[in-house]
Amino acid sequence: MKLPDTVKAGDPVLHEPAQEVNPSEIKSERVQKIIDDMIRVMRNAPGVGLAAPQIGVPLRIIVVEDTKEYISYAPKEETKAQDRVPFDLLVILNPS
Repeated sequence: MKLPDTVKAGDPVLHEPAQEVNPSEIKSERVQKIIDDMIRVMRNAPGVGLAAPQIGVPLRIIVVEDTKEYISYAPKEETKAQDRVPFDLLVILNPS
């Protein structure tokens, strides 16, 4: 299954306010597919977070995850200074 591309700087979707996700659509196949795609793109990067506009979708959805593996890549001094600890996947809809 092909991953969505991440958009480049200057793409119009990055310059417009993202739209709220209607609560009645959260469990819809469309929104769940967007979330699944976002998780796959984030993990493939690898990264610890991704917003829907980064894959060209103008919705207020964010996925974040920080694993022991990702933390192990960072310099120890940096992770200690940031008090960085692993956490499970979070999906945030309509952040303010």
